[in-house]
Amino acid sequence: MERPVVEGYRMVRWRRLLHFGLMVPTLGLWWFLVRWWPTLGLRLHSKRCGLHKADTVLVEGEDGQMYIAAVETKDVDVQTLRQVFGDHEFNDLILEEGEEVEHSEWTMLSSNDESVDSFRYFDSHHRRYVWSRSQEAYLPLCGLSDRWTCSDLHLMVGGLNQLERDERLRIFGENVINVPVPSYWHLFVNEVLNPFYMFQALSLALWFAENYYFYSACILILSVVSITSALYQTHKQAVALRDMVKTNVSVCVLRSDGGPETIPSKFLVPGDVVSLSPSLTSLNTELSCDAALLSGLCRMDESTLTGESVPVSKLSLPGGAVGDPGGAVKEPGVASVDGGQMTYSCDTHRRNTLLCGTTLLATHGSHSPIAVVTRTGFCTTKGELICSMIRPRQPNLRFHQDAMKFVLVLAALAALGDIYAIVVLNRFHEGPWTLVLKMLDLVTIAVPPALPAALTVGSVYAQARLHKQGIYCVSLPRINLAGRVQMCCFDKTGTLTSEGLEICGVVPVEGGELSELVPVEKRMSLDQEVPVRRPVTSMLQEAMATCHDLFLMNGNLAGDPLDLEMLRATRWMMDEGAENIISIMKSQDGKQELHVLRQFPFSPELQRMTVIVSSPVQAGLLQVFMKGAPERVSTFCRPDTVPQCFVDVLRGYTESGYRVLGLAGKALTKDSEQQVHSIPRTELEHELHLLGLLVFQNPLKETTSVVIAQLKASGTRTIMITGDNLHTAVSVGKLCEIIPAGEPVIVVDASPSISGRPAFVNFLPMTQQHTYQNGSGPGLAADHYHLAMDGRSFSTLRDHFPLVLQKVLLRGSVFARMEPDQKGQLVQALQELEFCVAMCGDGANDCGALRMADVGVSLSDAEASVASPFTCGTGDISCMTTLIREGRVALVTSLSVFKFMATYSIIQFVSVLILYSFDSNLGDMQFLFIDLCIITVLVFLMGRSCPTRQLSSRRPTSSLLAPETLVGLGLHVLLLFVFQIMLIGLLNSRSWYKPSYRNGSHIESYENSSIFLLSCWQYLIMAVTLSWGGPHRQALYYNGLLLFALLLLLSILMWLNFGPPAVIAHLLQLKAMPDLPFYAGLLGLAVINFFLALFVEMLIRSIMFSHFFKTICYNRHPKSRNKRLLAELKLDEADGWPLLKNAVNAPAPCLPSLTSDSVFESQHQ
Repeated sequence: MERPVVEGYRMVRWRRLLHFGLMVPTLGLWWFLVRWWPTLGLRLHSKRCGLHKADTVLVEGEDGQMYIAAVETKDVDVQTLRQVFGDHEFNDLILEEGEEVEHSEWTMLSSNDESVDSFRYFDSHHRRYVWSRSQEAYLPLCGLSDRWTCSDLHLMVGGLNQLERDERLRIFGENVINVPVPSYWHLFVNEVLNPFYMFQALSLALWFAENYYFYSACILILSVVSITSALYQTHKQAVALRDMVKTNVSVCVLRSDGGPETIPSKFLVPGDVVSLSPSLTSLNTELSCDAALLSGLCRMDESTLTGESVPVSKLSLPGGAVGDPGGAVKEPGVASVDGGQMTYSCDTHRRNTLLCGTTLLATHGSHSPIAVVTRTGFCTTKGELICSMIRPRQPNLRFHQDAMKFVLVLAALAALGDIYAIVVLNRFHEGPWTLVLKMLDLVTIAVPPALPAALTVGSVYAQARLHKQGIYCVSLPRINLAGRVQMCCFDKTGTLTSEGLEICGVVPVEGGELSELVPVEKRMSLDQEVPVRRPVTSMLQEAMATCHDLFLMNGNLAGDPLDLEMLRATRWMMDEGAENIISIMKSQDGKQELHVLRQFPFSPELQRMTVIVSSPVQAGLLQVFMKGAPERVSTFCRPDTVPQCFVDVLRGYTESGYRVLGLAGKALTKDSEQQVHSIPRTELEHELHLLGLLVFQNPLKETTSVVIAQLKASGTRTIMITGDNLHTAVSVGKLCEIIPAGEPVIVVDASPSISGRPAFVNFLPMTQQHTYQNGSGPGLAADHYHLAMDGRSFSTLRDHFPLVLQKVLLRGSVFARMEPDQKGQLVQALQELEFCVAMCGDGANDCGALRMADVGVSLSDAEASVASPFTCGTGDISCMTTLIREGRVALVTSLSVFKFMATYSIIQFVSVLILYSFDSNLGDMQFLFIDLCIITVLVFLMGRSCPTRQLSSRRPTSSLLAPETLVGLGLHVLLLFVFQIMLIGLLNSRSWYKPSYRNGSHIESYENSSIFLLSCWQYLIMAVTLSWGGPHRQALYYNGLLLFALLLLLSILMWLNFGPPAVIAHLLQLKAMPDLPFYAGLLGLAVINFFLALFVEMLIRSIMFSHFFKTICYNRHPKSRNKRLLAELKLDEADGWPLLKNAVNAPAPCLPSLTSDSVFESQHQ
């Protein structure tokens, strides 16, 4: 958890009085402003100061919003503070002498008792932050201090006494993930005081004052229905989320002063020791805290957190007397501290940590499993997940930002209209009150209150269509983002390829050489013979039978599908283990039996797993077996046991698209039998013998190649991010056309600085064939080569070569051996280049990247998937094209609706200004007919436009202020204005015409009737023009309801145009024209207006016009960072970048991050 960005403020009495005093002269407006922008009030009534003196802090949340929190102090026992934080942190946290006096105005501190001290903190977003004097910052209070080592946690095995528990409860609070469910009254107040509804309320008051009773009543009824529906949905969602996360079970804790005690889980505190003994804790129980396992072995279901359905084995924490020192392993990038001296971290010791929200499936061990609570409440892994759901990271919605800017433009237009109205209405000697009402009326016309709601119509319909296709969305704004996707990242296994693996055979090491593949011709159950051409070596078969993480649950095998497939190929069977035995493996004929005594489950970070087994038949025989990534396993083997052809054979299989695992093993000495649980892992994983390779086939899903081709044809880049072998990933990339056939692949091989050697990066061709540019020496044609790298190289570039990394990201297609956090870092790096990134994955390793991406799509139906904006139940990547098509049509529809609402406002605005010139206005029922019968119906039906079947190669514009959008809108407005002026000219040419201000009629007049009828035609014209269709949405005639509504409105307007009944004319306050030719002329103007508007729209949408704008506005100075970098990269490629087989050394210090303007100024060193 990162520390928050905070500012400190201290209340000043006279400023606070001024703050309250402003309420009266502003008639309460200041109260509304402070409610909408709380920081405004804080900066008025408080003075900014140092954090150590602040009584209020301004906190920047993860969503980028600013929040206010009150600083508090709490009295706690000194000894408890020392136990929780350690001596150093304790001295930082307690208040200095005299500080309580400084804060006596706002809190009372007790300092009489020397055994009691106080510390300062504030709560924000369900998390607590405490003040540290040494760092002069508020630090997150997550649980046990990060300075605790594994051995320190083992010393807590006795548990807390009652006093310690009570004091820690005061510090950390209750262990609850309490999703607040606001009352209906609270929701109602927040909704009504929203600026949108406040503006609408003022508009209603104005319309009532102008005697628009029918119109105001209808708008009021619609607003009440809208608010009621919104309140119900919000309350329902809050209740559903609360019920989903609510848990309060009974747990058994160990007390140092009273033995085992059963308490409600909400009273758990960090430091409590929980017993997981089957006799005390029932299986299938959900854990309610994060806890470090001190003894025993547990099988956990983590699908609710990670989406991964495979059960996970949890080992005891290293450093204890009976604990498993499995974490004592020296790895590159991992702290080289042995056993219990390693500092405990939930991320580093994930295999030793039981996570909140996971389910206990089974336990094992000679001792009853016990665990020490490390984190509670919202600080747990589940709590952080729920926080991300309550306040998700807000996407950068340029569309809505542009809409708000355009609203300001409309407000400025309304101000100009008010000036014109003052000048015109003064000619008719209007009273001051009437003048004010008409000026405010212009504001409500120019700035439509329904604009924010109208912009979401397209997304709402798209969400409903996605739901019907099995794609579920929890963040409506992300649908528009899906229409902007420029880059799609895919996991490999289970996403591009099928979930299940089929074992093809084994490649045993015989006589120091790798033999031919010993095939397994078909999948087998445990009671079938293995149809191999010749028997494999006994030790290799024993490794396959024991080196896995399977277990029995309700009599059935459970675990990783890869392990299941491997065990089925051996004919061996599994029995429940006994004391000190994890599992018992028996051959089918019963002649062989092996006991698994110790296990290091597979870790993606370490890329291997290891087991220790014994044989009851051969007393004293202990063996170690390792399974994992072949290139990783070979580093633990004796060099003389690794065949010289190992790399070539491995590459041959991986380049053919197979997934390969390496197996190794050795026999332990007899002296090791009594120390089997205390031998360091580094000693076990040393001097192994390579036994052979396991070859699996992981075929592509049927839809993969088709979807990749569709995405690439639409101009969307595709990238593979996987934890698998680099050559296997490249092979799969070629099969699915992420890397087109015949295009070269360059491997980026980078290594960090080690032992004084500087970091370096090489560009190595995967094959010796590469293209040449026009006689300029070795090089690669731009846009026709692909870069591939592994996780180690990615981290090296990120740390030492940030400029080179930016180039690589623009041409990278395959990223292999990526750890879970590296996937998220890669997505973030692409976003920093201003790409709109989509990520599609299905497993636990993808959760971070799915949440980080602009459009994250989870193919898992587990509960963790709700943290991803989109969840798909189809199980393949075909959902990506569906989602992008729906996103594009939602974006285009939102743009069309916005333009329609803008032109509607301007049409009505111009109409009213023209009528003001004749001392007239639109009538009550005319406003009602326009807004309800025309605008509301058309807006909601325009949103029903469906996407085209094929993705277009042209991405829709995501900016409302793009040149083509503004030019098109400006031309439409000009046409609408010109035709209304032409109508007045046509009216003036009639001999029977008499201006309204001469006959005393303000509403029922020739000007009113003609302007009203033409404006109604113009609304229909714009609806048809803006819904005509295009590359991203189907043609107008496919939207049946909209077509029907247009035809119906067309009929009604023709009826009104050529003589409605007297009752209707009176209701709409229409004045009949004396001659029919005028109506024909009005209709002719409408027809000409339609064809000109349609021509303008087609011209704006044309490819030629689009290219013209791009040439004028973008090519000289591209706005997006990735386009600027790409232009610079093409210049570098013309000079021969990348330099194949040449190393680029990093300088001694790491390169600083440079601005985009100078990012490529540094050339190869």
